[in-house]
Amino acid sequence: MDDILEEFCNDSQKILAELELILEKLEDSPEQYILLESYGQKIDRIMGAAKSLGYEKIGSLSESSKTISYKVAQTKNKEFIKIAIAILFDAVDAINEILQNLIEKKEEIIDISREKAVFSRVKFIADRLTHIQRASVAIDDQELLGMADSFAELNKK
Repeated sequence: MDDILEEFCNDSQKILAELELILEKLEDSPEQYILLESYGQKIDRIMGAAKSLGYEKIGSLSESSKTISYKVAQTKNKEFIKIAIAILFDAVDAINEILQNLIEKKEEIIDISREKAVFSRVKFIADRLTHIQRASVAIDDQELLGMADSFAELNKK
């Protein structure tokens, strides 16, 4: 396996393990929906690397998962969060399967029935989130103003 592919697979598997821990915490405590923001930041690292290396399935599934995690965090609806958690677990498992195939077969493949199921579930939840515009980490206006004030104070010194 070439060094870049090996590093990508190893790093991605470590991140996916972290994502599973986040999802497990959310399963136990869906009111901690803010953890979905952390999920989005972490899966973004996989997405960026996958897209730059040309791994379309991993990139696409990671991007959809990232968007879902950020948008679901904004709903604050515990029942909807529980559904999203199950779908995000599916996505993590699917990405792990694709990575394993990259390692073993040097191909970005996944069982076709599983691929269809995971992508249809991701689409299902994404379609229910179209009314939410923000799909990245938010900084509210007060926080932004506070940061600007702090920066201005630093520049005075």
